[in-house]
Amino acid sequence: MGFLRRQPPAFTPLSLPAVRRSALRAFRSREDPLESLGEALKDRYRAERVVLCDSGTAALRWALESVSGGRRVVALPAYTCFDVATAAVGADLPIALYDLDPATLGPDLASFERALESGAGTVVVSPLYGIPVDWEAIEEVAARSGAVVIEDAAQGHGAS
Repeated sequence: MGFLRRQPPAFTPLSLPAVRRSALRAFRSREDPLESLGEALKDRYRAERVVLCDSGTAALRWALESVSGGRRVVALPAYTCFDVATAAVGADLPIALYDLDPATLGPDLASFERALESGAGTVVVSPLYGIPVDWEAIEEVAARSGAVVIEDAAQGHGAS
């Protein structure tokens, strides 16, 4: 019982008996909990499709692999969370960087366009600190080169 007296790595409001009951229920159940979770998320967020991943980085990697069309270059913001680059490296995609506008923290559109002109077929946009970006301008520039835009909404707390 000594191992139960240690501080867990993260706070949880769940008591040990509650965790035990849930674990027992999960092991006894014949239903696939991932399927019901996927359906619940699909309903909650009015999504057409749900892909369950173990992290945001894994989800971004999946998205990049799904739309990259082989080994096309992916354009990333030069300033963002390092996990964005980790996803692109994990997807084994070449990377082009674009600058951000220091006044808005959105893509610097001239730099963004140069990254697309260099061969990027996919671009990741990260609205930093929850600050909205000019999606209309971003989509207009991306459409000219036929690029797919992926939003890394990890910092968009409360957004939908």
